Amino acid sequence: MRQAFRDAGLRIKEQPDIRGWLWVHFVSDAGLSSQGLRLGSLSKLAGATGDLREALLAGRELLPLLTARGLDLRRHRGGVLLFRAPTWLTAPALAWLTAHVALARVSLSAHSDPDAEEPREICRDTLAEARRLGISVPRLEAAEPNFAREGTGRV
Repeated sequence: MRQAFRDAGLRIKEQPDIRGWLWVHFVSDAGLSSQGLRLGSLSKLAGATGDLREALLAGRELLPLLTARGLDLRRHRGGVLLFRAPTWLTAPALAWLTAHVALARVSLSAHSDPDAEEPREICRDTLAEARRLGISVPRLEAAEPNFAREGTGRV
């Protein structure tokens, strides 16, 4: 299988801990989604420094959840760097990238449906897991009205 990709001219980068890699991306999505839902859609995060800062801080608050699930964050330094770095640096850089770099802009602008269920499910699942494990995630909890199931106010 690897040879087929190489023959097609594609480089392969294998993740030694795919489960951890997926969890890092899941909590990253939860941080971004919590702020995108507040604005109406993820697409509105493009170029929005303050909102991206809050998304990064929400993601940072979720790092203990990964540790509680048994992930060794040292194995995922690159994936969590954006959340550990100072937001005075990362938020403006991310805002600039999402406003000026086509690939970064498209990855957010493609998520423009204000009724999309996926970001809500990501936030609900992440908050439920944090509560189950007793992890404090105040930013995600504050965003809960934007993703709670209709009529219940709770996940």
